[in-house]
Amino acid sequence: MMALTDFGDAALLLPLSVAIALWLLARRPLTAAIGWLAALCLCMGGTSLLKIYFLACPLGDFASPSGHVSFSVLVYGGLAVILGAEVSRTRRSLVIAAAAGLIIAIALSRLILGAHSPAEAAGGLAIGAGSLILFARAYLPRPPAGVSLRALVLAMILLVAVFHGRQLHAEALFRAIGWGLGLSATCR
Repeated sequence: MMALTDFGDAALLLPLSVAIALWLLARRPLTAAIGWLAALCLCMGGTSLLKIYFLACPLGDFASPSGHVSFSVLVYGGLAVILGAEVSRTRRSLVIAAAAGLIIAIALSRLILGAHSPAEAAGGLAIGAGSLILFARAYLPRPPAGVSLRALVLAMILLVAVFHGRQLHAEALFRAIGWGLGLSATCR
């Protein structure tokens, strides 16, 4: 189960998101790259701010939205948007199904491992979906340019080979920031 959840760790998703940004800058209009960067800021910033607040001031079984889920929705969903726009309709359905399956599997792995509650996984899903919509709205209005996806796909494969299984543990940092800001005193 840990190998599956590691596909949603920031240690892997950060390099993947940088590779997507670089590919977008090289291959697509600037608005697509700006849309990706805005979506990253919304996803990572929103998740981080909510983690800081709720780790210091939990609300029932909601103590931290799942960053694995939110970031996975954006990165794997973003890849599905990019790949889906460049392939045939039949392949598009397969790409979307594969991305959705991976995202759901990562979310379920967080629940099975006891890392998050269903509410926290749903919170991550909502943040990621909002971010993905922002990116899709920036990327999809332009018709596919018939650009080569080889560089992007090769980069994804190499990054997964190098970074899968590594972990970034930010929960303690977010908790310390929340406590340092005195947030725990405001929730009592």
